[in-house]
Amino acid sequence: MSPQPDPVNRTLEQFRAYLECLTFITIDPRLRRRFGFSDLIQKTLVEAWHTLGRIEALEPEAQKRWLRRMLVHNLLEQIDKEKAALFEDWGKFRDATKAWLDLMGKLQPEVTKKPKAKEQYYEAYYSYVFCLYKYAQGLDDPKKKTENMTRAGKAIAKLEETQADFGGVGMKEKYMQLLDKEPPLKKEYLAAKAAGAKAVNANPK
Repeated sequence: MSPQPDPVNRTLEQFRAYLECLTFITIDPRLRRRFGFSDLIQKTLVEAWHTLGRIEALEPEAQKRWLRRMLVHNLLEQIDKEKAALFEDWGKFRDATKAWLDLMGKLQPEVTKKPKAKEQYYEAYYSYVFCLYKYAQGLDDPKKKTENMTRAGKAIAKLEETQADFGGVGMKEKYMQLLDKEPPLKKEYLAAKAAGAKAVNANPK
C-alpha cells in the first residue's frame, strides 16, 4: 500500500488542480503556449505554500479568489517581461528601456521579501542598462546621446555601490563582459565610479 501524502502536500495538490483548471478555462491557448504556464503555476504554488496558514483559514470560495489573484499577478508580471523583451528584440530600445524600468518598479517592493523577485529585478536592471545604452547609441542629438550614455554608466556604478555581486550569482561577470564589449559604456561607468569615490573622500564619515 502506497503511503498517503501529508496534509500540506494534499492541500497544495488540490490548489495545483484548481490553478491548472483555471488556466485552461480562462487563458487564451496562444498565451499558454508562449509563457510556459507550468512555471507560472509552480511559482503561484510556492507563494501559496508561504502563506498556507492564511489561505487555509479562508472559506473554499475565498481560497479560490486568493489563488486566482496570485496567478493573475504572476501572469501580468510575465506579460510585462515578455513585452520588454520583445521591444528589445525588435531594436525598439527606447520602448524597451521604459518597459524594463516599469517592470523594475513593480518588482522592487518584493526584492527583500522574495528571492525570485530579487533575481528577476536585477535581471531586469541589466536589461534596462543595456537598452538605455543602445538607445543612446542610436541618437543623433549629441547632447541627448551623452546624457543617456552617462545615465547608463551611472546606473552600473550605482548598482556596484549597493550590490557587491551586482545583484546575484553571475551578474558581475555579465556586466564586466558588457563593459569590455562596449568601450563607450565602460568609459562612462569608470567616470561615474571615479566621481563617486571622489565624493566619498571629500565627505568622510
